[in-house]
Amino acid sequence: MRAWLFSIAALLGSAGLALAEVCDKERPSWNRSSDGPVSMWIEPVFFFSNWLALAMLVMIMFALASGRRWLLITAAFACIGMISVLVLEWTDGFEIHLASIREGCVGEPHLVIAIFSVLLAASVFRLGTSRRQQSE
Repeated sequence: MRAWLFSIAALLGSAGLALAEVCDKERPSWNRSSDGPVSMWIEPVFFFSNWLALAMLVMIMFALASGRRWLLITAAFACIGMISVLVLEWTDGFEIHLASIREGCVGEPHLVIAIFSVLLAASVFRLGTSRRQQSE
């Protein structure tokens, strides 16, 4: 009986250690005591500090500024892809990501999804206006 209780305690302790290591994988520079939990208002800062997300944002802004159809179509599909990945990762997603949201080192991606939705709408709107200008 004593060995059984010890094994249950060891199992629960190892699960707690695994949850504590989640934030080391998702956000290595995050510290709970000094940084506090990440809110949805801070999450875009972390998200767009990644060079890939920043390059994607620059590409979408360049497509909107230039008005070239192939760039606008690429930007629209990039926004659709990013929105899909963010929604799937957040709702259905990976256990590590969901655990890091519960732990507080990753915020919920509401604002990041909203930013990409606005960029998608702007790309589609700009695509419609560029097609109208070319036909006239």
